[in-house]
Amino acid sequence: MAETPSQASLYVSNVLVGPPFGDSATAAARQQWLGREASQVIKTLGTPSQVYEMKDTGGEMLVYVRPHQKHYVFQVDPGRVAPVSMTDSTR
Repeated sequence: MAETPSQASLYVSNVLVGPPFGDSATAAARQQWLGREASQVIKTLGTPSQVYEMKDTGGEMLVYVRPHQKHYVFQVDPGRVAPVSMTDSTR
């Protein structure tokens, strides 16, 4: 199991957008969020509905579920992730 100091920055390494939104919404969200710090997500979207510790990576899963809005699930991990390029729609 990986352990990281509690002060270590966490970066978005994966993002999913929930129903009723599909693959194009997830692709747009990946373009917007991958590689950004978790603090930027929280500053923009507010306090997550749920937070789960990911013991295997030392990261967290931030879940945003709000009525009448897109549902987001962000995986944030220690270590920077390269942002998705405009031409990369397969991620």
